[in-house]
Amino acid sequence: MTEQNFYENVLFIVKQTPNAGRAVFARQDIEAGTVLWSSTDLGPSVIFRRYRKITCAQCFKHNEERSWKIRHKTSGTYFCSEDCKDDWLMWTGPLAISAYEIVEEFVKINRKRRDSPRKEEEEEEGGDNEPDTVPPDVEIISEAWSYAKKRGELIIAARTQEQPSKLQVKALRNALATAPRPDSLIQCLLGLLCAATKPELWSTVKNLYTTETPYQRLLDLQEDIASYLHLLALLPQQLLPLATSKIIRTLLSASASNSFSIRLDEKSGSLTTSDDTLGWGLWPSAAAWNHSCDPNLLKRREGRVWVFSAERDIKRGEEMCITYLGGDEKKLRLNERRAILLGRWGFDCMCSRCREDE
Repeated sequence: MTEQNFYENVLFIVKQTPNAGRAVFARQDIEAGTVLWSSTDLGPSVIFRRYRKITCAQCFKHNEERSWKIRHKTSGTYFCSEDCKDDWLMWTGPLAISAYEIVEEFVKINRKRRDSPRKEEEEEEGGDNEPDTVPPDVEIISEAWSYAKKRGELIIAARTQEQPSKLQVKALRNALATAPRPDSLIQCLLGLLCAATKPELWSTVKNLYTTETPYQRLLDLQEDIASYLHLLALLPQQLLPLATSKIIRTLLSASASNSFSIRLDEKSGSLTTSDDTLGWGLWPSAAAWNHSCDPNLLKRREGRVWVFSAERDIKRGEEMCITYLGGDEKKLRLNERRAILLGRWGFDCMCSRCREDE
């Protein structure tokens, strides 16, 4: 199913609203239990490295007891079945797989530096400064990426020119000497690969709502920039023309506001920091539903597909909403819900339940 199909659905219509951007409304009365939409348009997705051996890279099936036996060795991915492995290879494609393999090898040879205590790194970077708890503002983010773009130009020149300058070679060496953070590196890689190999899908990702301040901490910004420079130093040369900071920033901004988490509880799907979160993915059509602390839609994940259905009877013209809180909204108080939603998604919830609770 494509994004165009979503906007032409007979059961609901997407409209722009004054205060909540686009929203989805019922075209007709809908009975409880009616399946409304299945989001098959999975774009970039990440399984966190600590879970990759026990989570199928294709269908996200989780095996808590032991690692999956089937793997694609050079890319570091694991699968629950040979069918899933074959599907993943076909969907990913040879160019993307070669990039996976290069990045995986880089992560492996830098394991010792990567596994060094993060606290020591933060102390070296921050000195006696206050803890990294204040999100960087738009100006800081813009300046950091502007600097990264200039460093990136030097790295590309070092890799493509016959006689690069000393400054260009130094930029390349400095990038490769920085310890990688695998989850950030894979996240940035997948965005570039989506843009390079799945242009139609990438166009729907670009159209998602984005935020200018996707970072909760300065350290997260620094890690993403380091990952971007790593990719410029590592990727096959045919991918370098598409390896732009604009694509990376688009991915990071879109994922901050539209990601669905891949969790042990497949019915939840909100992006949280819970221990049961195995990773996240971008399903552009699924991102159209707004949040409510009293949702009238249920969502469940079936492998790589999110299925949305009516939790109760819905009247014609009623807005159709999911929860971003993964079911936790049932036990959280007003101030707790709003604090999470404001901190993670950047809005002060004014759904009907929150207005009543006020």
